[in-house]
Amino acid sequence: RRTEALEVELGNIDTERRAIRFDGTRTKSGRDEFAFPVGEGWAILFRLARQARARGQVRLITWPGPAAMADFLAGKRVAPEAWRPIKSIREIRQIRNRQSKSFAIVGMTR
Repeated sequence: RRTEALEVELGNIDTERRAIRFDGTRTKSGRDEFAFPVGEGWAILFRLARQARARGQVRLITWPGPAAMADFLAGKRVAPEAWRPIKSIREIRQIRNRQSKSFAIVGMTR
């Protein structure tokens, strides 16, 4: 279900139910399902939604792409078309490796 979490879009947020709605056409079970954030989860969800809107994106979890990663880490503005969805947990590992290289490029340490 982690991959489904990576695919959450602004339209999946159900503010009336205070939940994330997963459309049955995109779940393994084939049924509509809801996830109910608890504690800080709702605040994190809204922070991700604000970031997505500011970036001109629909998906909540995105990254600036390999070409714009160094600019992003340096605090520079990244064009909306540079942002890309993360498709898998494996891709997160690859991004982290690129991020380490980008840190070196801009002279930052983790």
